[in-house]
Amino acid sequence: MNLLWLGKSVDGIWHLPSLLEKIQEAREDAHLMVCSDFLTEYEANCWGHNFYGEALHKTYRALIGNPSVDFFDMEAIGDIGIEALAKSADGLLYPFDPLTMRFKPMTSRLASLKLKKFMTVDKDLAEAMPKEVYFDYPVDYDAWAGEVCMRLKNVNHSTKQQLPLLIAPVIYPVGRDGYSGVEKLVGLFARALDRCLVTALEDSTLPTRAKLTSVGPQPQDYEEKAVSGVLASLYGEYDVAVDFSHAKHLGRSNPNANQISIIWHDPYIIQPPQPIHNVIALSLWQASRFKKRYKQDCYVLNPICADADYFSQSGGVRDDRLIFIGKMHPSKGALEAIELCKRLKQKLWLIGPVTPGDPPSYVKEVIASCDQQDIMYLGEVSEAEKLMFLQKAKALFYPVSYPPGQGESHSHKLVEAMLCGTPCIVNDQGAMGEVVDDGVTGKIYKREAELVDAVESCRDMDNAAVRDAAIKRWDYREVVAKWEFLMHSVSTGEKW
Repeated sequence: MNLLWLGKSVDGIWHLPSLLEKIQEAREDAHLMVCSDFLTEYEANCWGHNFYGEALHKTYRALIGNPSVDFFDMEAIGDIGIEALAKSADGLLYPFDPLTMRFKPMTSRLASLKLKKFMTVDKDLAEAMPKEVYFDYPVDYDAWAGEVCMRLKNVNHSTKQQLPLLIAPVIYPVGRDGYSGVEKLVGLFARALDRCLVTALEDSTLPTRAKLTSVGPQPQDYEEKAVSGVLASLYGEYDVAVDFSHAKHLGRSNPNANQISIIWHDPYIIQPPQPIHNVIALSLWQASRFKKRYKQDCYVLNPICADADYFSQSGGVRDDRLIFIGKMHPSKGALEAIELCKRLKQKLWLIGPVTPGDPPSYVKEVIASCDQQDIMYLGEVSEAEKLMFLQKAKALFYPVSYPPGQGESHSHKLVEAMLCGTPCIVNDQGAMGEVVDDGVTGKIYKREAELVDAVESCRDMDNAAVRDAAIKRWDYREVVAKWEFLMHSVSTGEKW
């Protein structure tokens, strides 16, 4: 049974721990949704060491980690989110605000919902509500709590089937042709799970049995406000959420949520705020960086995958060329790939877009270094063209070039290449050594002198064997099957 507490930190939120304890004596299935500015006020330490500050500290310790409590930031979810929570609630606890008239504009809006289970000590709101659902204990919270418990014994709670929720970034639509980033992974997870909920941009394309909840077109303020209200509107419809986004809305706004947050980058290069529970890293290398940077634990479970039915082996004769795929940024190593291939007298295709963050001088040098015969820069190509080049290439060459100590946490392009039976040649930086099985699906080198042997080794590899090994690790059905075990555990309240 879901109960909604709606109010500010000063509205007596310190009564919640004892109130919840009394309510659960009457209803063991009681679950409390706290819609407040509580976490924001607590993190800002607005009340210092006075009465309110001490009360907030005590309340925080009692409620954080309690599986019977969820939090919602009332500023982030807005009126629409508050209405959605109120509609999903079996009872709404609307406290009297002795210090501010902040919620008075909400009175008529809440009254218009025609909810039948208000439990309030707010006389102004009561005047707008049916008399039979209002009762008044203006200051006596103990008496009020007792009356709430008595009434809740007779409330019937209707349950409905809950589905897993996938939270996509709001940069590109899910299902967009020619894009193989995080949104592509959301689409593959939705396909493998069959029935699930997805929050994404409005023009996303999903499998038939996946339900899209749109966050609208790409929002001007990036992700925060657009997604927070949508997540509030889905409360009660999902039993576990996997957050693929970069902002990690759910885990940061509701520390008690049954959610999993995936980190995508080296934590020392990109450092967004992180939730305090249930963080998943892509690799052991990334996990060690995260633990050192944030001083908190995380699990390692790879979500990077691709469709082995699409990324397949052509069976045709391979070209005697290496292929590089990536944007034209110094960290990706396009210039290094060109220079090394020239020294090795090795032919090379370069594929990749020029993005807004790529230094113009670097892009100019890359293009000038290509003779368009042995070393060919092909720019950005379609998904079908990329597949064709991957199937023809002798090996994928990816000499990432990050500053010492930094690196990539994983690589989608390596996965796609290996599923095509194309071995990968990577330098031993970041997590590259965890993605490529040395001698099985490619070669890992540490020094330039090792490159000749690496190229020859990849030339002799059995492409079918490379593909078979890759399917077991990277096909989306194999990957999501492992995730389903973790998702079930988190849906029952597992935290780390």
